[in-house]
Amino acid sequence: MNKAIFLFICIFFFVSHSRAYAQSITGTWKGKSYVPGERDDTTTVYLEIQNGDTAGQFTGTSTAINENGEWYYFYTKATFKGAYDSKDKKYLFTEIKIIDGTGLTIPDKYSIGFVAGKNERLAGTINCIDEKKDLMAACATQRRVVFSRSHETIPERKNKTRTSTRTDTVWTNPPRMKDTLWVRNAQKTRWEYEKSIIISGTAGDRDLQWSDFTPLQASSSPFAAETFWTVKNDFDILWMKNDTIGLSPRPLLYWDERSWSLTGKQTNELLRHEELHFIIGKLCLLQLYKVIKSTPFNRNNVSEKLSRLSAEVTTEFRQMGSDYDLQTDHGRNKKEQKIWDDRIMSLLQEARQSFIE
Repeated sequence: MNKAIFLFICIFFFVSHSRAYAQSITGTWKGKSYVPGERDDTTTVYLEIQNGDTAGQFTGTSTAINENGEWYYFYTKATFKGAYDSKDKKYLFTEIKIIDGTGLTIPDKYSIGFVAGKNERLAGTINCIDEKKDLMAACATQRRVVFSRSHETIPERKNKTRTSTRTDTVWTNPPRMKDTLWVRNAQKTRWEYEKSIIISGTAGDRDLQWSDFTPLQASSSPFAAETFWTVKNDFDILWMKNDTIGLSPRPLLYWDERSWSLTGKQTNELLRHEELHFIIGKLCLLQLYKVIKSTPFNRNNVSEKLSRLSAEVTTEFRQMGSDYDLQTDHGRNKKEQKIWDDRIMSLLQEARQSFIE
């Protein structure tokens, strides 16, 4: 009888202790949110969570900071509330009030899972809530985020304002020819698709190999691999009439060497799934060339308009990548994977056939 009581007490203590350890998210957390494939553009996010238990609702504040040198600064602080979804085993919470911020700020909604272990993590996704439909393209893109516990003092807002007045080096005063059409030698401005794809530091279009990925023995991510790519702009001025100019775009697609894979999970099927993520980047490259090539620019706002067009095109294909992962369950759904494989390759063939310098 004494042994039975002792055993019951031990089991109760173990279960209670494990439950409290694995499920309490009360406290301060720090993480980085990013759009898959755009690790260069990350936002630091702090969460201060009160009553973070599965037994009921919890509240707190979130602080997001994104700063890039002297030309860009974004800061927002908001209150949130949420609850634990026992079915999906996710903490779901929504920002309900912006209490401080710079420029245009809109609330976010979070779907976060708890990762137990020696170093506890919160990992999941963030979407902004665009009730007025003013930022549909941006809010359609899902961001990922990974948090760890933090003892840092959360920064206060700096005395800056959000701005996009970055000045790129742009040829704003090209030579004119009697204020009429001015054309460069077409041979000098020719853009070549294959040479505009940079993989592991070498120009050329080829299939990916596992050696292109950074090998990891373990990761806190729920995925076995992750592919990142970046498209960057370059151009020549092709023609000009008065203040209107036409660009000969020279976009470049970079395979981001921060792409990684778990060494024990490197299968042909997974490599093909990741390959298609990079092919979506190739579709973005071709579409960006097409859009910029067909758009007239005013020589006084080349940088601003080019940045806007690039953001719109890139957002479209980032969203395609998110949809691809969602519908194929990151390659685990073989039927959907085959559908997406056929679809992406068909789009690439059409884009290359319609490509004319």
